[in-house]
Amino acid sequence: MSPTGLVYVTECKNLRFAMTVGEVVDQLNRFRGAADDDLHKHLRRCQWLSQNLDRLAQVIGQNGSVKIEPLLVSNTIVPMQFSQGLPIPTENILPIGVLQKRIPLQ
Repeated sequence: MSPTGLVYVTECKNLRFAMTVGEVVDQLNRFRGAADDDLHKHLRRCQWLSQNLDRLAQVIGQNGSVKIEPLLVSNTIVPMQFSQGLPIPTENILPIGVLQKRIPLQ
């Protein structure tokens, strides 16, 4: 957690590199944010945390306000990073290799 109260709620996925059109389509279908797909499950957890920020702050020992930011981190570059219209900003979908650039250690 950062001193500003920003909490990154991170879903980590070990995904195969999509090499064929079919594999790209399969990954995109599983991470659209539609009811009960893999992205929707993560976003539901983020929504619950957003609705319970006071409890989250208490659990993590934050005295001030808390803000969450959802991240989807994978082991490789994934098609969702380049997709439009997802319920999560595409800059919040990243391979683990760039995670430290996104969240600098203090």
